[in-house]
Amino acid sequence: MYTVSVAVKFLAAHGVKLPDGSVEEPHVHDWTVRVYYSSSELNELGMVVDFHDAERDLSTITTALHNQNLNTMEAFATQYPTAEAIARYIHDKLPTCGRASVSRVEVTEAPGCIASFEPEKTAKLQAPAPN
Repeated sequence: MYTVSVAVKFLAAHGVKLPDGSVEEPHVHDWTVRVYYSSSELNELGMVVDFHDAERDLSTITTALHNQNLNTMEAFATQYPTAEAIARYIHDKLPTCGRASVSRVEVTEAPGCIASFEPEKTAKLQAPAPN
């Protein structure tokens, strides 16, 4: 399996619900998003995906998040914008047409604090071996 990744940064505010039930005041993070693309084969150019295309796709999504209060965005109307939720949001927004599959999206909220989303692998069913 071949895997490549691209990363971009954006600034945005959020506040999440804490274990005691209170909600944090919105505060700003310098978020880093890293997207991993995987494929068992290389394309006709010998790549998993072109880095420039992958960076452009990711930048398009993160530009819409830049300088926003994520709590006020429609995308997070039904859940708090945790790093985990942001990783899933970005994964679901990435184009898939003609690309290697997105195998993982990581979001760094603060140094050493990384959340990720990976789509579940579909289990391949095999027919039982003949006796």
